[in-house]
Amino acid sequence: MALCWMTTASCLAEAILRRNRSRTNRRRLQLAYRLDTSLVNPLHGLPAVVASNPAVLATRNLLRAWRLGLPSGQAVAARDG
Repeated sequence: MALCWMTTASCLAEAILRRNRSRTNRRRLQLAYRLDTSLVNPLHGLPAVVASNPAVLATRNLLRAWRLGLPSGQAVAARDG
C-alpha cells in the first residue's frame, strides 16, 4: 500500500523539496549575531508630523504586519519545524 503523501505529484514534489532543503541547511551553517531588541530613543517616540496613533515604530510595524495577515515568527517556526 502506497503512503498517502506519495499519491499525488504535488505532495511528492513537496516531500522532495523538504528533503533537499534539510540537506542544504545541514551544509550551510551560518553563525548569527545576537539580535538587539532595543529601539533608539528617536524611533521610540516619532514626531507627530511623521507618525501618530501610535507613535512608536515597533508598534506600527506589528500593526502593519497584522493588517497584512503576515504569520508570526512562532507560526513560521512551527510550520517549518
